[in-house]
Amino acid sequence: VQKNEPTLLFFPTRKETRKWAAWLAKEIDAPRAEEAITELSRLEETRSRDELLYLLEKGIAYHNADLSWEERNLIESYLKKGEIKIICATTTLSMGINLPFKNVILSKDRYVSDHGDDKSSYRTSLSLADVENMGGRAGRLDWGKEEFGRAIFLADSLFAETVLQNIFFKFMKEDSQRHREMISEEGGLYLPALKSDRQPLYRPVKKEKDLTTFLLKAIVEGENSQAKLKDYLTGVTTNIKGNSSYWIFDFAPKDEDLEKEINAALEKLLEYQLITAGLSPTAEGILICAKGIDIKTYLFFRNYLENKAGKMSHLELITLMALSSEGKRTYLPFPQFNHKTNRYNFNDWKYQYYNKIRELIADQEEEYKEIYQDILGRDKEKISLADQDYLSLKKAVLLYDWIGDKGIRELEEGHKIYGGSIQKLGEEFSWLADSLKVAAESLGWKMDQPSQKNDPLSQEEKTKKDNWEKIKTLAERLNWGVEEEGLKLARLHIPGLSRTYIKVLLREGYEDKKCLQQLSVEELAKVLPQRLAGRIKKRFPAEICKLKTDNRDLETSISCQHTPNANDQRVTTILDIDPHRPDRIIFEGKEIEVTAIEFSLIHLLAQHPEQVMSYDELLDKLWKDEEDAIYNRVSFHISKVRRTILKIIGKSKINKEKVKNIFTVVSKR
Repeated sequence: VQKNEPTLLFFPTRKETRKWAAWLAKEIDAPRAEEAITELSRLEETRSRDELLYLLEKGIAYHNADLSWEERNLIESYLKKGEIKIICATTTLSMGINLPFKNVILSKDRYVSDHGDDKSSYRTSLSLADVENMGGRAGRLDWGKEEFGRAIFLADSLFAETVLQNIFFKFMKEDSQRHREMISEEGGLYLPALKSDRQPLYRPVKKEKDLTTFLLKAIVEGENSQAKLKDYLTGVTTNIKGNSSYWIFDFAPKDEDLEKEINAALEKLLEYQLITAGLSPTAEGILICAKGIDIKTYLFFRNYLENKAGKMSHLELITLMALSSEGKRTYLPFPQFNHKTNRYNFNDWKYQYYNKIRELIADQEEEYKEIYQDILGRDKEKISLADQDYLSLKKAVLLYDWIGDKGIRELEEGHKIYGGSIQKLGEEFSWLADSLKVAAESLGWKMDQPSQKNDPLSQEEKTKKDNWEKIKTLAERLNWGVEEEGLKLARLHIPGLSRTYIKVLLREGYEDKKCLQQLSVEELAKVLPQRLAGRIKKRFPAEICKLKTDNRDLETSISCQHTPNANDQRVTTILDIDPHRPDRIIFEGKEIEVTAIEFSLIHLLAQHPEQVMSYDELLDKLWKDEEDAIYNRVSFHISKVRRTILKIIGKSKINKEKVKNIFTVVSKR
């Protein structure tokens, strides 16, 4: 810190990054990150934001998956600017991000889980690839300074120091040249017969839990005969002699007879109708591999949908996904704060979520649905669900809240989990919902066409189609954690536009891309952080608006609430008036029904843009035969047209201002 050298410390777990960042903030006197604190204080309120505000008082931060995208981006930005000096991180910073670190300090362990299963998680030593990726964060891309960086190993004993020296210093130097030659120059397969007196230094191994799914993938990729399949497996597994691949897949079959396991797996694939007798994949087999789900999850979804009658609710769909094998395997952190372990009541969390799911089911009057029977069929005092099933109930309740109206801080405190982890869980289940949608499509639920040509959909078909639409929408809502009205804004994919800010924009009446285009940065910054407002306007600069009439196109600034960007020559239609359709006008793409006299009034005004027309002129042209016509008649019809438009487009603040400025009344004229 005294030498102004930004330093990155890697730790195996998120908890350790927070713990040691807080410890360093007490021990080190580093400069305050002024601008970072100012900007972070304007972001949405989360528990991690409050922790970071404390750490930034000493120019220190942590970086892990518990943070929101906006929080991580802010930390990276202010490290580049030189305000942040120390970052404690997990492997979220080990690859793909080039930041100006001078020093990288490595602990000797990392945390891994096989096949995404947190039950089989464990600590292990760093591999050579880990060291190269993590240590390589130092001295990146020069950054206008000397190209120099240090990778420092943190050893907690003389023994650990000796081990680290032998593995990562001695071997790395001796084998660096041979390591580069492990892949042939032509990019061919790994060559095990390299002339060396030692075994190859690095051969990555991936543990595969589901041999059946692995075989299906191989068949879909073209290994569609017994000979091809055996030859392929000979190349990629340790269980069959003759291995010559770079990657190794370890199945660890129970009886150590892989060929026997393969035959049993192929029989299952035939039974499930995922392959043919000739080892060709069926449409469903291809679908499973395309979505990347395991066979058990797909069959679980398919069996439930095949027997489903009636409408499906969001709670039912989320519970279905949570109880699938993929849903159970999805990682959910243990309570991360405000959690006291009581050895006499360690199961309290199970009963809390069990009761919550029961209340939700009762509120929706869905006790009769099949998916809940294993949950509701047990007496409250004799619950005997497995821990994994209780975790599934917790995921279901959490995700049901995630797509609801609760704020992120309320969700964090209610479930004792950081917002970034909740977002990650939502993204995982969004993928599952998308897979469930495809499973429903394979059963014909999409209903692009009626069952019989020109025949209307039956009630059963209509219900299935509605259910398919609900699954499709749910997949999007889970990804962003928004209610349905927030999807228009979420689909814009603006970095940092989180569920919280989407709700703020909706509350202000800014519901889609057009609204964002019409606002200036200053107007957006009144309701959003400045950095997000600038990002939105960079994506959607203000547009020149055009008012169309029956005989000419007239550019006007009256119809928009922004100053046109001189460099942006795109044109958007605000008001469309067609003399051949005097029963309606089109305002921003939406049809507005009007009476004949209302249409005549609008049409007349549109032919005199940016001009003042007196009441007398209007009365003479529209009511010239009525001697008793008075000024109030004009005001009445203009007011009525405004109300009709707002009824269709929504009575938000911005819409009211927009309509008001289309028809402007000048006092006494």
